[in-house]
Amino acid sequence: MAADLATTLSSRIHLVRTYDPMTSLAGGAAALAEAGTTASQLIEEQDRIERDECESYLSASARGLAEEGLDVESVTLRATPVDGLKSVIEGLADVIVVMTSRGRGGLQRFVLGSVADGLLHSVEVPIMVIPSLAQTRSTGQR
Repeated sequence: MAADLATTLSSRIHLVRTYDPMTSLAGGAAALAEAGTTASQLIEEQDRIERDECESYLSASARGLAEEGLDVESVTLRATPVDGLKSVIEGLADVIVVMTSRGRGGLQRFVLGSVADGLLHSVEVPIMVIPSLAQTRSTGQR
């Protein structure tokens, strides 16, 4: 959808991926601390792993879009998803956000939050939310 929209509007695509090592570490920190790893070592290693994963994912995505002739820029940010996306959006003019949704609802959405919902309440730009490919396949939607 983003590629089609960018082609139609002759626009640049900005791919953004955020990561937050503190969120990822919450579940396993106690076990690693028992193994003798200091908190700063743990955070530093998790930061490196997540940054590398984000950059690798974005690089592959950007390469594919560039091969289609699109103008692509990518950025990896250490931030919560809403804060990271908001910072990128606020630095651009004439933005249309295209994002996927995991399709969380009810209690799961309440507990985990919703990036799309958070973004809708944080920025004043059009936001197109597309069901994720996994969600579409599981429900049989197209």
